[in-house]
Amino acid sequence: MQAQLEEQQLATTAFLATHVNENLEERLIALEKVAKRISYLTLENPAQIQEFLDKLIIINTYFNAGAFVTGLDGVAIASTPLSDNRIGVNYADRDSIGGVLKSGKPRIGKPVTGKVLGSPLITIAVPIRDAQSRLIGVLSGVIDLGKPSFLDKFTQSSYGKTGYFLLEDPKNKIIITATDKSRIMQAIKDPVADSLMYRHLHGYEGAGITTNPLGVEVLASARKIPIANWILIAALPTAEAFAPIRATVKKTAAWSFILILLTGCVIWWLLRYELSPMFATLKKLSTLSTSGALIEPLPIESDNEIGELIKGFNHLLETMAQQRSALEASEYRWKFAIEGSGDGIWDWNIKTGQVYFSKAWKEILGFSEHELANEIEEWQKRVHPDDKAHAIGLMQEHLDGKTPDYQSEYRLRCKDGSYKWIFDRGLVVNRSDDNKPLRVIGMFSDITARKRAEEKVLLLSAAIEQGPTSVAITNLKAEIEYVNEPFTKIAGYDVDDVLGKNPRVLQSGLTDKSVYAEMWGTLTKGQPWVGEFINKRKNGEIYYEQAYLSPVKDNNGVVTHYVAVKLDITDRKRLEEEIRQLAFHDALTKLPNRRLLVDHLNQAIVSSRRNGCFGALMFLDLDNFKPLNDLHGHAAGDLLLIEVANRLKHSVREMDTVARIGGDEFVVMLSQLVKDEAVSKLQAGKVAEKILASLSAPYLIKVTNEQSLEQTVEHHCSASIGVTLFIGNKVSEDELMRRADDAMYQAKEAGRNQFKFYTEG
Repeated sequence: MQAQLEEQQLATTAFLATHVNENLEERLIALEKVAKRISYLTLENPAQIQEFLDKLIIINTYFNAGAFVTGLDGVAIASTPLSDNRIGVNYADRDSIGGVLKSGKPRIGKPVTGKVLGSPLITIAVPIRDAQSRLIGVLSGVIDLGKPSFLDKFTQSSYGKTGYFLLEDPKNKIIITATDKSRIMQAIKDPVADSLMYRHLHGYEGAGITTNPLGVEVLASARKIPIANWILIAALPTAEAFAPIRATVKKTAAWSFILILLTGCVIWWLLRYELSPMFATLKKLSTLSTSGALIEPLPIESDNEIGELIKGFNHLLETMAQQRSALEASEYRWKFAIEGSGDGIWDWNIKTGQVYFSKAWKEILGFSEHELANEIEEWQKRVHPDDKAHAIGLMQEHLDGKTPDYQSEYRLRCKDGSYKWIFDRGLVVNRSDDNKPLRVIGMFSDITARKRAEEKVLLLSAAIEQGPTSVAITNLKAEIEYVNEPFTKIAGYDVDDVLGKNPRVLQSGLTDKSVYAEMWGTLTKGQPWVGEFINKRKNGEIYYEQAYLSPVKDNNGVVTHYVAVKLDITDRKRLEEEIRQLAFHDALTKLPNRRLLVDHLNQAIVSSRRNGCFGALMFLDLDNFKPLNDLHGHAAGDLLLIEVANRLKHSVREMDTVARIGGDEFVVMLSQLVKDEAVSKLQAGKVAEKILASLSAPYLIKVTNEQSLEQTVEHHCSASIGVTLFIGNKVSEDELMRRADDAMYQAKEAGRNQFKFYTEG
């Protein structure tokens, strides 16, 4: 019974040691993959390394205290999380970083107290090499022993009532972690030479009885963790482990004493011919022992000393059955502790091909506890066809002794036909004398959610980096922490130009200040904001952006960052302006057309009513335009009209309006003259005279003759102008246009090249 307990404890220890070894190896491989990606960057640009680290979800998944990168001098140049303040600290004296810098090989360091965090840490360090395989730096992942980590899976597991686990570093004689957290980082006292504890520290992997440093006799077993040269020890006080056995021994001793007494009685009864019932009983016992059948209580055929002896033997059998039940319960508690993590357990008897699949194993795939055949083929036929060769190949390599353990990620078919991603690991726990595997124990975890999360992260990352929208993320101080590639292309800034800067570096000064006030007012309330900015690229070019800004909240609803998603709408704005120009401006002269003129006239009338000042409307018609068209064609006429438009704009104020309403007809509107009508009329007359003088000056027009040669011709042209004053809304816009038009015809009838004011009658 003691040997069975030792074997069970050793199997449990081996299984947990393999679990720790797998987790360390998984983290080491993850770091090496990250280091390989860092090698494509340059350590001369710490900001770029920092940005890369901040994006890696895998770091926070595997290392609860983050990670950092050092140069060849051992000084940290980038760290995640950034708040741990590792940057600038020299770690060359740590055996993990220093060891990698010396040997160029990955290293799992001894437990130490963190320089910055001040808590017990384990550091896993891997080299960073350039394209020529030269060592250029070190990437380190940090596990804080004071925080929850993968090591808690066994330290927090229940091992009986008083049992415990220890994870030790035998080389440095330090307790890494333990069921009792107060023992973390305690030094290991030198044990007595040749004791079981001494042999465990020097590499012995076995079980036995020893006395721990507290003076308690324990059943202890040890297993190595090869990747780190650590050792995992499981200990259970013998007072608990052998309590059922000792109880049995006591009962056996008592019954032995009774048997001695009975023997004396039997001898006495022999004299009275009472040996025949005993011989009959012995005959039945012999039959049971040779048949191999399950021992059941013997029948009591006589109510005498022989009968009492049989009763005692039956009681002994009952005690042994109870002990067997206790051992089975102990094995159940072991399985329950492992399955409590939610992982499925499997136990494969290679010789028979039978496999025990735990309840959790089946439930992960959607089966009940009593479904599925207990055969290795049941597992094999459920592995996804694309993953089967790889998964079975890894298993065979471990069975052949080529790998220290078996671990694989693959898809397994569920009861409903769907597939789940599984992380499977196992260990050969029993081999024959010729090293053939006899028994493999393992467990697997459902990692479907992790795989989907990774796919979503990759998809989101690709969408952000490859999409047309500009994305920027700032902290609460409005300092830029991340920008995507479209941001740099649109704004013209490199990533290094904007990291740590305020987004106001993009401001052009053309966006109204009220827009920024509204934006921050909305964001500080924890709400998203949508609007437009007029920004400036690095080269000074003005561009328009449509922006969606939103606060980013953590799981507790606290705002930690702001994200801005923006789209360059410069082309759209330019197109809108072109459409507006076509709708409200003359295509040839670029002057306002009739529609825009009417709009300006309405505004001028409203302004006149408010301030009491007069305005004037002038209607112009060119006097000598048609002969130029007839003689030199419409192209020459168009050039003349363009020149007329330019002379008109230079003859009035910027606040006044010059419009072309068709053919050679133009309108000039003077706004905000004075409140006195006579003075306003005088001012309008002076402007009309200025226009007549400007338009009557010679025009030099370039034309193409019949020989396709370009030549310049001189053309003289004048205008007839009709003028009418207005104030308030005494007359309508249409009436004002009619009056100005009538006055223009009066000017033409009076001999042209002059202006006339509108008079009624």
